[in-house]
Amino acid sequence: FPLREDQRLLLPDLAEQFLGMEAESEKTVELPVPEDFPEQFANKTASITITLKAVKEEELPDEDDDLAQQVNAEEFETIDDLHERVRNDLQETLQRQADEAYRLKVVDELVGLSEIEYPQVLLDREIDELIRESHGSDVRAYQAHLAQIGKTTDEFREMYRDPAYQRLSRSLVLGELTNVEGIDVTEDEIGEQVEKMLEPLGEQAESMRTMFESDRGSASIRNSLLTDKTLARLQEIASAEREEEEAE
Repeated sequence: FPLREDQRLLLPDLAEQFLGMEAESEKTVELPVPEDFPEQFANKTASITITLKAVKEEELPDEDDDLAQQVNAEEFETIDDLHERVRNDLQETLQRQADEAYRLKVVDELVGLSEIEYPQVLLDREIDELIRESHGSDVRAYQAHLAQIGKTTDEFREMYRDPAYQRLSRSLVLGELTNVEGIDVTEDEIGEQVEKMLEPLGEQAESMRTMFESDRGSASIRNSLLTDKTLARLQEIASAEREEEEAE
């Protein structure tokens, strides 16, 4: 696989072992395994054989108008046009990340002020979902992973209990806020979101439209929009309360 400078690998200091090697050379190194690895590997020494197939230098194109037009000739005439787009995209990304972090903070504060009751089966389902998202639905691969890390099924599920509780609590609190505030999503809003998602897909757009407009796809988009609108409303409430506190 390609290895770039400063790239982090499985073990600390493993990447540095390639320094000084020549193409088509091989060597074996002994490296300590950190204590935060699975119990059967932690604090032991790993013997690793590494092979360097080739050494290549990446040549980057000149940063000029030609580069901008290679990226998108219809949209960028000059390198300044490309710089402006990158700058705007970065600003939007940073603002979105800041908004998401603030909203999660407010949600967690609301969770802390709430009395949440739920049947155990909901938490069990959330744990199942987190495990499925992390490890897929291949039962054999899942069992092999448990054997590799030396955990029983119950022990492994316990590792997901806290994050599952956090996600379930957030979901229940947001669901209640959605009901109290009367927040809803219209069919027009779902349609607009579908078009927005299809826009960057080019030739694949029409084939993806069927999936997005299916019952399952529409339900997923609706839930996503509903969550976004509820979080935005919660942010409005929190910001208004903060402004009132600062005004006093």
